Amino acid sequence: MQIKAPVFEPSQDAYAPNTCQCTVRTHRGDFLVQVAWPLKWNEDRTLPEDEKVTAKEIPSIYLTDGNAYFSTTVDIVRRLEYTHNTRCIVVGIGYPMPPARAIYDFRRGPDLTPPSRDGTYDAPLDRHGKPRTDIKFGEADDFLAFIRDDVMGHYVQGVLFAHLARGAGGWGRKALLGHSYGGIFTLNALYTHPGTWDTYLAASPDVEFNRGKFVREQEASFRASVLDFGPPPALLVTYGEEPQDMVRRPGESDARFEKRKRCAELTGTRKAVEGLVQRFEGHPNLRALEVRAFVGEDHGSSALPAFQHGVMEFLTSDLSS
Repeated sequence: MQIKAPVFEPSQDAYAPNTCQCTVRTHRGDFLVQVAWPLKWNEDRTLPEDEKVTAKEIPSIYLTDGNAYFSTTVDIVRRLEYTHNTRCIVVGIGYPMPPARAIYDFRRGPDLTPPSRDGTYDAPLDRHGKPRTDIKFGEADDFLAFIRDDVMGHYVQGVLFAHLARGAGGWGRKALLGHSYGGIFTLNALYTHPGTWDTYLAASPDVEFNRGKFVREQEASFRASVLDFGPPPALLVTYGEEPQDMVRRPGESDARFEKRKRCAELTGTRKAVEGLVQRFEGHPNLRALEVRAFVGEDHGSSALPAFQHGVMEFLTSDLSS
């Protein structure tokens, strides 16, 4: 018996089911908002009848740099939907960019970094060792207001999922997740608006951003404050290896090894995180503080295990309570 050759139908654009996105026009520029909801829900974002019977409060995850990490986070959440029977809505906030461009926009510099009281910032150096002048900083509070009021309050809860407030389930716990500058943004959101999210997942943040002004200003104000709500939020901080921790691979050239070390975390990252832990030890403004270091990962590559670990902690373990 002759076996027929496979027949390939005409190719189509690939897309993830139960997702949508829109471009938001604002006075600060355009933003891309991407949203995913559980696979077991209907395409119109409503709950099927069998889900309504057993529906619990629906947790949600908001993340910065949606261009880079929205799909990754959705995949993690959907595996947990299958293995742990969880439900979660994922919201990514990024920038509309043509496919040929990089996934990171220069606007993330100001959008994701906190303001300093004196208006000065420690700019990173360019390839010639001079402070870069093409990056701005200090607009995180404006970006946070956009996410909190316009994206979360209006678009997600008021438009896309308005039915959740009226029907079964309702809104549950919320988490904010960000990497690198996004990790700084996450810490700033915790320090300035701790009641907006229940859990804050800061991956590879520069804890002492802007030569320690971040610690002396936003963090110090948060530690000195008394929360008027409860329970207090939880914080998870992750990071990869510093240059001195990295191990040369068998047969790796000097040039390749030096290039890898340039991708490592900032020297002093571990010490800075340890300092944060000491300052918040026993502090009533955090219900939990967890730190996770990823051996063998650098600043960029540690983002993926950080998101995997952070999402699982938020949805299935101690940080979920």
